Amino acid sequence: MNAGKFRQRLTIRHLRLIEGVGRELSMSRCAQVLHTSQSAISCGLSEIEDLLGARLFDRTTRRIVPTSLGQILIWHSDQILGQLARAEADFDALSRGVRGFLAFVWRAWQTLTRKVQRT
Repeated sequence: MNAGKFRQRLTIRHLRLIEGVGRELSMSRCAQVLHTSQSAISCGLSEIEDLLGARLFDRTTRRIVPTSLGQILIWHSDQILGQLARAEADFDALSRGVRGFLAFVWRAWQTLTRKVQRT
C-alpha cells in the first residue's frame, strides 16, 4: 500500500463507505443505510482498493469479509468519523451559544489568574 496515496486521496466519503461495509458486512445493507445503490458501494469500494493498492475485503457471492488491512481501516474510519461527529456537535453547540458561557468563564479565569500572578 502506498502511504502517500493514502494521505492525499482518502476522503470522508471513502471513510463512511469503509465503515458502513465493515459494520454491515453486506454491500446491499450498506447501500440501504447510506441511501445509495449496491453498485455505487461496489464501485466505491473498488475505487478505494485501487487507490490504496490493497484489498480491504474478500468477497464471495454470499458475504463480504474484511482482510487484516480492512479491519484496521474500518477501526480507523470509525474513530475518525466519531471525532468528526463530536467536532460537528461542538461547533453546533458553540454557534448556538450553548457552550459560549463556559468559554467566557474560562477566558475570564485565565485573565484573572494572570493578573493575580503578576501581583
